[in-house]
Amino acid sequence: MEITNHISHIALDEYQAKSFLKTRGIDVVEEYYVHTADELSRAAKDLGYPVVVKGCSARILHKSDAGLVIVDIRDEKEVRQAYERIQRIDQGIEGILVQRMIPGRREFLAGIAQDPAFGSCVVFGLGGVLTEALRDITYLIPPFTEEEAWRQCQSLSCTRLLGSFRGDPPVSQKALTRLLLALGDLAHRCPDILEVDLNPVKPLGDRIIAVDALLIVTKEFDARCRQ
Repeated sequence: MEITNHISHIALDEYQAKSFLKTRGIDVVEEYYVHTADELSRAAKDLGYPVVVKGCSARILHKSDAGLVIVDIRDEKEVRQAYERIQRIDQGIEGILVQRMIPGRREFLAGIAQDPAFGSCVVFGLGGVLTEALRDITYLIPPFTEEEAWRQCQSLSCTRLLGSFRGDPPVSQKALTRLLLALGDLAHRCPDILEVDLNPVKPLGDRIIAVDALLIVTKEFDARCRQ
């Protein structure tokens, strides 16, 4: 767990981050933000099982490490058990997220990072638990075209995962490049965004969906970027 609020920058909680990114053309997982066990139960039923339940707080960067992410919940009994488990952990959470569970084994990452020489860059690569171990990531400097984005994605060692894989269809080139172009536009237009970390993003049919999101911004973000 890390405290992410500093003098010069702040982190939005996951729900705030995805709500903002959705307005900028980034496809995010269907979810509800709730506070009580009854609200959580109703939201899970509305989404349809299986679901994922998370504790939500801007103060916690790595929710999985804190035990605040519970996956593959399949009925109301398990939903209420997940709620009780998160409440016991607490850690200063502000609410509960319940999300549709996106099927599929392929996980990628996408986002915005700061480079000392080039400034805000868009990143894409292998996501999930293998991100830090393999570091299979490419960088794009905005502005870039759809063709340039796709070419960079195909330069990765994990490029085979973009095609048909173990019975799953290829990743939608249109959806992937649309995601990267949206991030590029955001990096170009909003310098108050210091970091975007979407990990994982998962392909599903003609979509590529951000399942988790971290957004770190300057103190001036509200005034300049929410307009």
